[in-house]
Amino acid sequence: MRRVFASALLALYAVSALGIEVVARVIPVVGSTPGNFGSFFRTGLQLRNGGGSNLTGRFVFHPSSRTAQPGDPSLPFSLQSDETVSWPDVVDAMGASGLGTLDMMLPPASSSPVVVSRVYNDAGADGTSGFTEDAVDPAQRGSGSPVMTGGTTGILLAPSDLTRFRYNIGVRTLSSGAGCTIWVRDVDGTTVHAVVKSFDPNFFEQTSADEFAGVALSENQSIEITVERGSLIVYGATTDNTTNDPSFQYARVVTRFN
Repeated sequence: MRRVFASALLALYAVSALGIEVVARVIPVVGSTPGNFGSFFRTGLQLRNGGGSNLTGRFVFHPSSRTAQPGDPSLPFSLQSDETVSWPDVVDAMGASGLGTLDMMLPPASSSPVVVSRVYNDAGADGTSGFTEDAVDPAQRGSGSPVMTGGTTGILLAPSDLTRFRYNIGVRTLSSGAGCTIWVRDVDGTTVHAVVKSFDPNFFEQTSADEFAGVALSENQSIEITVERGSLIVYGATTDNTTNDPSFQYARVVTRFN
């Protein structure tokens, strides 16, 4: 209970050498880690000060499969107005490795930054392949938002070919944790499975889509996440088994009519 409470406070504010900070952006999944079929995934990051004043803060890396901890690896930054900085592998720049999630911590009154995050397979001399991942404002709400809250629903789609592609699903909760029902629907909309799940505050994990859904998925099925309490971000990551080319989708809030 103490760990959960401390994690909840961590998402609301933190006190460091930089003073009081808040979570200004969340990048749900980052990594510097080997994958299947000879892949190696990294996360490149660009940060641009929106301008008008200096921007001082830090990125904090929270490893997978546990709640965030106050001592998690971090990377401080300080940018003058309109300045840009980048890291080809932001997780490695922190002296960390593996899969996790990233928070951008800023003082409460800061200029609005521009963040570009790219997750890519590093194939060495053969180049890279990857996708751009939106940095999420945890206060974002409404239709189309990747932040799902109580009473909202988001949808992911399984790949159209599960022989060529492998499919994982990741969950990142915010300060209150989350409880949700996961529905698997066939291509005609029929419910084929449902499971109730609960996640601690400030928790991240990425698992196979079958493990997340609680059932072996079929091609083109949909995974519907209905949130009963709390808030979370859910994404699907599809990777080509031949080229290791990855792609990414958020479960965004959908508008539903009865």
